[in-house]
This record gives sequence, C-alpha cells and structure tokens, in this order.
Amino acid sequence: MNDLKSNLKEIASKRIRQAGYNAFSFRDLANEIGIKSSSVHYYFPTKAALVEELANDYKDNFFKRLELETAKLVSPSSKILVLIKLYEESLSKNLNCLCGMLASEIDLLSDKEKKAIKSFYNELEIKLNSILSTTPLKIDKEVNEIVYLIMSSLNGSVVLDRVYEGKKRLNALKSFVKKII
Repeated sequence: MNDLKSNLKEIASKRIRQAGYNAFSFRDLANEIGIKSSSVHYYFPTKAALVEELANDYKDNFFKRLELETAKLVSPSSKILVLIKLYEESLSKNLNCLCGMLASEIDLLSDKEKKAIKSFYNELEIKLNSILSTTPLKIDKEVNEIVYLIMSSLNGSVVLDRVYEGKKRLNALKSFVKKII
C-alpha cells in the first residue's frame, strides 16, 4: 500500500481510538503529514469512506492476530485471555478499540460505516461462541449470555481503565474468565 495512504490511515485511526469520530478532519490529517487536504481526498473521497476502510482493516488485522496467537492453544480460557491481552495492549498505548470507539458514536456514522462496525462485533461474537461452546461453564448461564458479558466488558473495561489510569477492570475480567471456564 502507498506509504502516504498508510500514514493517513494510521493517524486517523489513532485519533479515533483516542478521541472519537470527530477528532480529526481531512485538513488535520493533511497538516500533520505536510500535504494539501485535496491529497487526502485523492485516497479517500469522504471521511465515511476512510472510516469504513479503517474499521474493515482493523477487523481483519485484529482477527488475523487473534487467530495467529490462539492457533496452538487448546484451553478455551487461554484463548479468551489472549483476546483480553489484545485489549490490554490497546490500553497500554492509551487507545480504545477502534470499533468500540466508533460504536459509541453510532449515530454519527453512515450506513456503510455502521455495517463495518457490526461486522467486527459479529465476528467477535462468533469467535467467542465458538470458543465457549467447546467447554462446560462453571456457572449456570447460557453461552450467549457469557459472550455478551465478555464483549461488553472488553470495551467498557478499556474505556473505564483509561479513565482511572489502571487496568483493574480488565484484570477483573481475566479473573472472571478464569473462574467460569
């Protein structure tokens, strides 16, 4: 991929992950790189097109990495702990999950952007269901309930742990996973 396009995407992604959808304009991106804003439009006709591409790339990279890091793991608990680790890495960089940040501003997004966000969460739900359906749970809950709880906790934990400048909530989620699986 073109280095300029990659740089634009990297800057936009970081800004969204730190401060949300309205954290940048094409002019901001252009100024940071030292180009004209019309050059940004060459790669992305609209902000919605850029954000849709960012969300799709984020999803693809996230799940490729998750698959790579869990491929040799057997235990469902260890697979979910790797998932949590990916969120911890975001937190260590003071970043939210890109799709989580965008989901919190869903009313600002185009239909295509919304579809990209839903695609990430659909894949996350499928992945968690696949992992959890292979093992008996140590609590009396349906797998779907645990999947929803983990998904919500992942995003909420990163947001709140950024507020409190720690990782108590992600640590609590890890502890919970270890106890129920």
